[in-house]
Amino acid sequence: MSNVNNPMYAQVDQSPKKSNKGLLFGVLGCGGLLMLICCGGLAYFAYFSYNIGLNNEGVKEAKELASNSAEVREALGDNITFQMPTDVNNSTPESIKYRIPLNGDKGSGTLVLTSRLKTGTFNFELESASVEISGGDSITLK
Repeated sequence: MSNVNNPMYAQVDQSPKKSNKGLLFGVLGCGGLLMLICCGGLAYFAYFSYNIGLNNEGVKEAKELASNSAEVREALGDNITFQMPTDVNNSTPESIKYRIPLNGDKGSGTLVLTSRLKTGTFNFELESASVEISGGDSITLK
């Protein structure tokens, strides 16, 4: 007796099913690469902005002047540390004003400085700098 017409023995389609794994990996791979490029670009922009704005020659010079000033060391102590700026104001495109808290063994204060953009460069030079001591005194550095 033949089982061809018997519904209990109906043939099941055993051909391989198409997988969408390749499409899934392709979409995820391209999306991941796009995210990596975007995040890398944002990280580079943040690093570049930090170096221009907060780590420029004017800020470095002012920090050095404050660290080496006998008056500042007398007022704040020898181990002077600088914090992140609490106020960065570029009221004009060519100058930036900073307020950078600093601490020493004896007290604390604020480094107040103005950096001016050097003509034709992305670097800033120190225009003026002073340290405001928490007690109310001010020490002019430049």
